[in-house]
Amino acid sequence: MALSSHTNHNQDNDNEKVQLYIHAAAALCGVIAYEMEFNMHGRQSIHTSALNGHDYMVKLLNGHYTRIYNKCRMSKRCFQTLCYILAQRGKLRVIRHMSIEEQVMIFLTTVEKNVSNSDCREDYQHSGETISRYVYAVCDAILELTSDFIKPPNFTDVLLQISTNPKYYSFFKDCLGAIDGTHVHGLPVEVADTYRNRKGAVSQNVMAVCDFNMLFTYVVTGWEGSSHDARVLNSVLNDPNSGFPHPPPGKYYLVNAGYANRGGFLAPHRRVPYHVPDARRNLSGPMELFNYRHASLWNVVERTFGVLKKRFCIIDGMNNYSLEKQAKIVMACCVIHNFIKRFDMNDPIFQKFNADGVYEEGNGTGSNQLTQRNTEDMGRVRDSITTAMWAEHESMSYC
Repeated sequence: MALSSHTNHNQDNDNEKVQLYIHAAAALCGVIAYEMEFNMHGRQSIHTSALNGHDYMVKLLNGHYTRIYNKCRMSKRCFQTLCYILAQRGKLRVIRHMSIEEQVMIFLTTVEKNVSNSDCREDYQHSGETISRYVYAVCDAILELTSDFIKPPNFTDVLLQISTNPKYYSFFKDCLGAIDGTHVHGLPVEVADTYRNRKGAVSQNVMAVCDFNMLFTYVVTGWEGSSHDARVLNSVLNDPNSGFPHPPPGKYYLVNAGYANRGGFLAPHRRVPYHVPDARRNLSGPMELFNYRHASLWNVVERTFGVLKKRFCIIDGMNNYSLEKQAKIVMACCVIHNFIKRFDMNDPIFQKFNADGVYEEGNGTGSNQLTQRNTEDMGRVRDSITTAMWAEHESMSYC
């Protein structure tokens, strides 16, 4: 039996070897046949899908409304309005193999889903060079709309979000908006050292001013990640060509503790905590009350950045673009942000971040070089608001 079992095992091995030889020969024949076909007919086409870019767009636009929103993070109506504006302004034009809708969709899916060039090639059945060309073309076209959608704040009227809320009116009736910076990650290797921020990540610093309707009123991009927020603001203020909407006398923007309290910029009291749970549970003094309400109002800029980063995933990292292109892409995203806010009041992402809340902020240290007079004037404004706010709070407590 032992001899018989060994014999059968050898026979099985021989059969397996024969099968392997057969498969290897078949594979070799296939390779030879492919090479013969390649030599006869030339390079094999990559884009062989029956659904080309035009047909893909037709299916999206005629399909369920959630499909197009999931694809480009805006409603069908918003998307078509944006395409119409770009066409009417002459920023984009229809070409033989690509409609304006397809060009805009390529850009939107790139910035909002952070999809790769190869993924876009597969979806729209175009070459990588064509995809890149229209990403840049649409980006430049949207930047041409910057002055139409990123506008300075209203310097005369009291903002509706303040005038209708007794917690803020009449204490912050002269407030124009809020200022803060955020970091956009992912930069070319050659600028890694200059753009490395205090957390060790490579990023560009983006400073923005927004109103209380979560609209950007001023944006500056492309600053080194190592730059302090106060330095960015100082540079913008000292540059006559920056286009910064300087507040008129008596008006001001809210800033966090990383900036100095100066003329036109109202910061919280330093070394006075306003941690959310503690502030809501027990306000022990006028400075804590002021910081709590200041933070709850200033928080709008953090929520606005939250909407921007939630919608445009490319902001979390875009290593494949040059520094100049990255700065342009961020600005274009801010333009689209304002466009959606103005044309779609029911946008789900805005609704998610629209709830009023308080943002916890540490006690930062600014590095502004200010005149003593400006600092003292804004200090008196802050003290008067603090005193009036606490007096009202005390009177209501006794009622």
